[in-house]
Amino acid sequence: MIRLLFFLLVIIADAEARTAIQWHPTELQFEVNRSIPHPLGVKFGAVFRGPEQSRLTVPGFWDGGRTFKIRFTPTLPGTWTYRTYASEASLKGKEGTFKVETSHSTNPLFRHGGFLQVSANRHYLTYTDGTPFFWLGDTWWFCPGRRCPINRLSNPKIGSMYKHMVDVRAEQGYTTALMLFAGHSPTFLYPGQWDESYLRNWRFVDSYISYANQKGLIPVLGTGFHKALDKVPLSQLKLLWRYLIARYGAYAVGWLIVGEYNFQNDGRRVAKVDELGEYIKKLDPYKRAMSVHPWLYTKEKRQLWDRPWYDFIMVQGGHGYPPPIKYYLSIFNRPPAKPFLETEARYEGIFNAGPDDVRHAAYRAIQTGSFGYTYGSHGLWLPLLYPDEKIPSLEAWGKALPWWQALKRPGAEQMGYLRRFYESLSWWNMAPRPGQVIDNIGDDDKRRVLVKSDGVRWWAVYFPRYLDASHPVRLQEMPQGVYAGKWFDPRLGVFASLPKALSPASGGYLTLPARPAGSDWLLVLEKVR
Repeated sequence: MIRLLFFLLVIIADAEARTAIQWHPTELQFEVNRSIPHPLGVKFGAVFRGPEQSRLTVPGFWDGGRTFKIRFTPTLPGTWTYRTYASEASLKGKEGTFKVETSHSTNPLFRHGGFLQVSANRHYLTYTDGTPFFWLGDTWWFCPGRRCPINRLSNPKIGSMYKHMVDVRAEQGYTTALMLFAGHSPTFLYPGQWDESYLRNWRFVDSYISYANQKGLIPVLGTGFHKALDKVPLSQLKLLWRYLIARYGAYAVGWLIVGEYNFQNDGRRVAKVDELGEYIKKLDPYKRAMSVHPWLYTKEKRQLWDRPWYDFIMVQGGHGYPPPIKYYLSIFNRPPAKPFLETEARYEGIFNAGPDDVRHAAYRAIQTGSFGYTYGSHGLWLPLLYPDEKIPSLEAWGKALPWWQALKRPGAEQMGYLRRFYESLSWWNMAPRPGQVIDNIGDDDKRRVLVKSDGVRWWAVYFPRYLDASHPVRLQEMPQGVYAGKWFDPRLGVFASLPKALSPASGGYLTLPARPAGSDWLLVLEKVR
């Protein structure tokens, strides 16, 4: 029997060999022959073996009653086999074989694999097959959950709040969404209290994760904010994460563990998160790149950047003026190299931040080394479900819009233009080149012109809106040759070619043209000969 359930290929165990598809989750279902008093305590999973000596150990999970499941995503086409292990006798030693077909999907998660990995140069992330992955995220801390329903209305014109959010962001070009299950009751963190009725919540979560993946979006999952973990024993947290990995590890998801793990620099919490991170990395069959969401960069003193399980550095620049350029550069250049990401800065609407502020924070971060950017909108990170709803913790950050209006802020659309801009270049080969800029502005960080280049073919020059349009700017140490140039308007997402090619003067100095008008602009230079 094969049926489609939340985009899973479901195979009933002990049936004849079936066909699965590379990069698509496959579900194996098993029934035990007796009622088990504490099914969450059952150690259960399977070892999968495939082509090229592939071997993946995948944990399984209880899904109510006498039903146990294993979700597995084949990474290669060909023949795969599995054999189960279990502390429960009736689940032990089950074997099977299935054929895996090559994926021909146009969805990049199912074409390249959605288990993100660290690049060879350790400055960005890739899809599983090594294809560069541009991170453009949105912030939905209270999702999945009652404040972000998938099947309940708050706006009668929109059938599903969650699906509408996913549809809009996918259309705009977003690739990730940060989710923390915030707003759930404390029992969410205590797997020992789960029962049949509570498992229904997890089945709803299945549809959240699956729908995002179908639209090409990777949910990056954690469980609550900072102090939420303080009173939860590490053993319970490990049980929870074992369940999360077993249930959702076969999907294209990421792990961020918890929000603001080093809040108030609590050493006990940081140590707990460290051990939990190591546990998650060890248990995850696909060893996807993972991180943990931090506290504000000016306040955090306890960091886990150098831990082996900590694959890329998340930075919280905060909701005032962005971090100094030298701060970002210091992370990009630190040894040993790890990719870094600005993951929370200048949410649109917080403290009246507008699209100009959002663009400035985003391009500034990427030009100085961030491998992408995470956007946020006031009224969406904590969803305002109704126009007259009052949430004191939300109002403390400024006036929020109802979620369907917060979803459509202009800065959100312009972040999609940002992704398209960088993907028009070989962005993954480009690095910050602060030493190439001669702008004669002294220590004025706000007006700094920022250059990113691969040093061979592409140069991207960012001019902030704080700099006069006619202010002279030169690049030095430019290879001799001919450069075609074009302006990029980050407000409209359009290019306009320069009328004439440019060539460096003797000594490698290249004088850049004045911007078309005020505000922020980007100039692309391509060495054509």
